[in-house]
Amino acid sequence: MKIHRILCLSAAIALPQLALAKLPPQPALGQVEGTLDFCAQIDQRSAAKYQEYKKILIQAVPEKEVAEARKSTEYKEAYDAIARLSARFRRTRQSRLAPRF
Repeated sequence: MKIHRILCLSAAIALPQLALAKLPPQPALGQVEGTLDFCAQIDQRSAAKYQEYKKILIQAVPEKEVAEARKSTEYKEAYDAIARLSARFRRTRQSRLAPRF
């Protein structure tokens, strides 16, 4: 649970800095959106809040520009890296919670 808090805190810290830019660099956008999606999965009670953060991140950017950024290789690689880390975290967490016989 500690890693969850660290990831979500990191996203919360990065969000205002990235929101000042018109569109964050594609790798940064992928990492932040991947982290926010991970946080939304882990903390489902706050999922709407994380989705709102994603909207704030791209609010001043035309949808076409956002769509192009999300299609880029850099974005996908960064997003997928966060997805792999979150999957590893979930597996580790499940193995620790599994009953031992």
